[in-house]
Amino acid sequence: MVWFKQIIGHACGLIALLHAIANGAGKESVTADSPLAKLLTDAQNLKADARAQLLYDSADLETAHMAAAAGGSTAPPDPSEPNGHHFICFVKSAGRLWDLEGGWSGPVPRCELADDEDVLSEKAIKDGPGRYLDVGRDMEISEFSCVAVCLED
Repeated sequence: MVWFKQIIGHACGLIALLHAIANGAGKESVTADSPLAKLLTDAQNLKADARAQLLYDSADLETAHMAAAAGGSTAPPDPSEPNGHHFICFVKSAGRLWDLEGGWSGPVPRCELADDEDVLSEKAIKDGPGRYLDVGRDMEISEFSCVAVCLED
């Protein structure tokens, strides 16, 4: 499993997307000689701090991230603004559901998953995003959304 520590401000969506691609079947769809393929290959065997620095120093990643931010329907936040919302990635690896969040100290195991269960199974939803929804409901927070990275067969 590849976990990316986030040291780039306001980049949690980017980090979550990198977690999804690096740890899922989407990795097979990355063009072999692309900057993303090189970044994922270079990151594979690095320790967490070196992997974070690799992302931070990547001009290709910065260019792509800024282009995506500028192309959105809202203005990108000023770097000095506090982070109010956050993206987290859930992946299945080694028979477990993992919660990958770049601001934590590493991957967090959430539950065991059977071979026929994936990240959209009832158990994974309950022990993954469902945990956050329950806390949000208790705190009367309703600002949640979910994105699934899926491959077409």
